[in-house]
Amino acid sequence: MSIIVKLQCWLGNQMFQYAFAKATALRNNVDFKLDISEYERYFRPYELEIFEIEKKYASKEEIPRYERRKPHNYVLAGGWRCMIKCFWKQLNMYHYSENSFAFTPALTNIVNWYVDGFFQTEKYFKDYEKEIKSDFTFHLPPTGENKKLLEKIRTTNSVSIHIRRGDYLQGKNPQYHGNLSLQWYKQAINLIKGKVNNPIFFFFSDDMERVKQHFNNDIYINNNQNKNSWEDMRLMSECKHNIIANSSFSRRGAWLNANPEKIIIAPKLWTISNENNDIIPQPRIKI
Repeated sequence: MSIIVKLQCWLGNQMFQYAFAKATALRNNVDFKLDISEYERYFRPYELEIFEIEKKYASKEEIPRYERRKPHNYVLAGGWRCMIKCFWKQLNMYHYSENSFAFTPALTNIVNWYVDGFFQTEKYFKDYEKEIKSDFTFHLPPTGENKKLLEKIRTTNSVSIHIRRGDYLQGKNPQYHGNLSLQWYKQAINLIKGKVNNPIFFFFSDDMERVKQHFNNDIYINNNQNKNSWEDMRLMSECKHNIIANSSFSRRGAWLNANPEKIIIAPKLWTISNENNDIIPQPRIKI
């Protein structure tokens, strides 16, 4: 028996999905496999192999047919494909689709199921955190500018600050995720200054020009782009403390932070509706 989890979206989400699958498999003494077929269609890359993960991939035959069917015309076929998938998923009693970000205790004991969702709460894998963090060891050593930055991060009272704008300002994201204000970040910086001696702030952002206009800082990290953007997560994880956006990327970076005295400052409202209160990491200060 094995649990097969469908991987989707960006790196932070892939990490949650992997953690859910491995923890559930360990808890129930079964195997787990990863369905990465979605990345044959997505412009988003499959990225988990930057880590020392268990590379257990589901074969084509193990993935439900309605999940791996590829339409020839995505625009015209999108609605029809969705209808077909919904119909067959309803008939498949061993397919679970997450319909809420809230922790669902019953999912911790499933076996021999195909699951798709985001599973963005550490409650799903808290009991196996040590094993999962071991899997999320970065595979390649840092080089060049990242190596120099890492040395500075390790020898100072470093604080990562993640400011995500980009896609959070497009489509429906402003109404769902929202966008953290400059005032929120300045309040978080002042909190850190009241708790940490001589903090050095390392800024990470997809809109660095705007960051430079509003924050006076020594270190702006803008050298990791596109396929190398995961290097930012490694640098975040090595900082002593973290100010995170309402984003799975910086949230995972803060989670990987091994400093036992780390301070994590996270937004009190993870989404506009605040429906995802379970997902803010511990320990943290919410503002």
